[in-house]
Amino acid sequence: MTDVEELKKLDQNLKKAIGQVGAESKYATELEEDLKKIETDEPDQAVKDVKKGIRLVNFLGRTNRYADRYEKKLVKNLIALAKILPENLKAEALKLANKIEIADAKITKESSRYVGDIRQELGKISTYEHLVERYKDDPNKEAQVRQKLTALIQATEKAVADLVRWINMAQIILSKNIQGFDDELKKLAA
Repeated sequence: MTDVEELKKLDQNLKKAIGQVGAESKYATELEEDLKKIETDEPDQAVKDVKKGIRLVNFLGRTNRYADRYEKKLVKNLIALAKILPENLKAEALKLANKIEIADAKITKESSRYVGDIRQELGKISTYEHLVERYKDDPNKEAQVRQKLTALIQATEKAVADLVRWINMAQIILSKNIQGFDDELKKLAA
């Protein structure tokens, strides 16, 4: 494969990875907003919002897998480019490939765990919302259920906030570090 083709592949995979991480960020932000709505909604509407939240979590998981796939392709592209680059750029390409591998492993692991946990917590929130509706005639039981529900929603919000933090780290690595290197290589190729 020629140098230019390898550079084009790096550029394509970088754009796709950035796009997938951007989609992850969008879904995570929507999920944060959805959780805030669930906290204040009436039980019937909250159950609908929980279902929407579960769909968002499924989208998050899917985009995470896609982003992971393109990040692995980026690592392969950087290693292939390192073989044909001069020594100063070779070291930088390998360093970036290592950085992506480490971040990708950590981010994928954490986001997979959070996505699974969030999905389970949303299921519990739905159950508690049904219980709130069921006990609306008994103020003591309703208050107990609401208290547990509020704690569960807050824990889920924290998990989503952590997930957003991991996604933002991936965006920074891809958009600043790799994009800068890609731009530098384009200048050399021109």
